[in-house]
Amino acid sequence: MPTSADHRVALPTGERQYHIGLGPGELAEYILLPGDPDRTARIATRLDSIELERRNREFATVTGSYRGLPISVISTGIGTDNVEIVVAEVLAITKRPTFIRVGSCGSLQPEIELGDLVISSGAVRLEATTSFFVHDGYPAVADYEAVVALVEAADSAMYRAKQAGGGVRVWEHAFADGPRGALRPTRATLPPAPYLSDPARLATRELQSLIPVALAQEFNVAVVGHEGQVLTVAFPQPNPAAVDTISKVTGFAVYPVFSNPADIEATRRRLTAA
Repeated sequence: MPTSADHRVALPTGERQYHIGLGPGELAEYILLPGDPDRTARIATRLDSIELERRNREFATVTGSYRGLPISVISTGIGTDNVEIVVAEVLAITKRPTFIRVGSCGSLQPEIELGDLVISSGAVRLEATTSFFVHDGYPAVADYEAVVALVEAADSAMYRAKQAGGGVRVWEHAFADGPRGALRPTRATLPPAPYLSDPARLATRELQSLIPVALAQEFNVAVVGHEGQVLTVAFPQPNPAAVDTISKVTGFAVYPVFSNPADIEATRRRLTAA
């Protein structure tokens, strides 16, 4: 049990925690917190490896690694009281965790559309749980360094996508000609957009129905993801014209990843066959 934990949090006793069903050593220090238990499994498909999978009640957990970084995912269910249970029990079996809440939310701003990525720096405390820990006037703001890291990571990923030939329709604010991007050097050395080694693992027949068969054949592409108004599409090489055409025809923003041309064609033919 950590000795530096906040004294206002009543840490559970013992090693294996009653609600989340986890013990010391089973969680990474970087932890994503979706609400819906089913989203734990969805996030797990993005990890490079998985060392632990467990579910107790609404608390579904996966621990694995992404690009060499150990990471855990724990669903919290609905409501701040459920989140408090998870946070308290995680603090009892970790040293200094970083929590990142991930999921969907509503918006009051009309310019924010379905599928847009929002990184929050604070929240309005219209609930009762946190009042047991801090005064009602205490601001609910996120850790500054964590927010900056999230913004920079998202910014860089979308910038790389633009350099590789796509993603400009939704993520314009994140590019070199956007407000933050103006601070970047014009000739930044950046790696290419993500490479997908096995498009067949993510592609489904339902996803292929989101773009016309003729376009998929013309550009040799396969849809490997759909989130809100964004399609993730596997291309054989950078092709800005194809990205723009698919986006205009379908009405979706297109986020490109790249894969082996033969693998894309085999996947597309298999899933679009009558």
